[in-house]
Amino acid sequence: MFVAKPIGADKQRDATTLAKAIGAEITDLRTARGWSQAEVAHLTGYTEKWIRSTEMGANTTVELLVAMAMLFSMKLSDLMVAAERRVGRKQMPDP
Repeated sequence: MFVAKPIGADKQRDATTLAKAIGAEITDLRTARGWSQAEVAHLTGYTEKWIRSTEMGANTTVELLVAMAMLFSMKLSDLMVAAERRVGRKQMPDP
């Protein structure tokens, strides 16, 4: 049995980079469902350390992001768009 703790939810995530914005988006999606990082780790097959570091804005893998998108019943592209909106177009690097 997992008990949802507000890990990461008690802080406003700084979204100055795309990686941090992705982490903030994942934190919001997780806490909106009342899930702990341990529960998300169990459901995705990743370690709690990976989940925590991703939520904190560390570089992560596409495979983990795909697993997250699937867990939250969304397309990976929708997760990326939501994260990009957090950062703002002016801060995104030019293609």
